[in-house]
Formats: sequence, structure tokens, C-alpha cells
Amino acid sequence: MQACKQFMRSNDIFGRIGGEEFVIMMPGCGLVKATLLAEICRDAIVSIDCNSIEHQFRLSASFGGSGSANSGYDVKKLLANANNAMYQAKAKGRKQVVEYQQTEH
Repeated sequence: MQACKQFMRSNDIFGRIGGEEFVIMMPGCGLVKATLLAEICRDAIVSIDCNSIEHQFRLSASFGGSGSANSGYDVKKLLANANNAMYQAKAKGRKQVVEYQQTEH
């Protein structure tokens, strides 16, 4: 959590929404800048040194992003679309950031 908070703006909101799932709400921030922050956070998480822990492991992170331009202003829809994008990132091999893309039906 601290690895990401150091890169956030003062009005951004960071919180846990599930076991290993976190959300960053970034009011007034475009998707391009939010994606850049997600890449910075992903790199910071990967760089965390876990060597002092008894059971050695490597951290990784997958991010999904969505913005009001493609999801509107309904928080539930924004979160659902970001969650879908995160699962796309995991399906594509993890360790990446995927922006939600609205598909035509």
C-alpha cells in the first residue's frame, strides 16, 4: 500500500476492496495519467524487497483502469469496468496494466 501511496495526489483515495484487490479513485484525472500512475505503482510493487522474509517470494501486480469517458460517473460501473480490465490483464499473462475498452454489441 505504501509503495503506491507515495505517488498519489492528496485528493486520491486508496483502499482495499477485497482480499488482494485494491482501488485507487482519482477524481479529475484522465485515464492516460491514471494508467501511467498504475504503471509506476506496478513497478514499485515489483521492486519491494522481500528477502528478509522467511519464505522468499516475488511480488507482482496486475492493474485495470477505467474512466468516466468510457464508463460514465456511476462508481459501481467504474469499479466493475476497472475490475474487468484487471482480469483481462491477468488473462494476458499478469504483471501489466489494461485500460477498459468499451466493446460494441
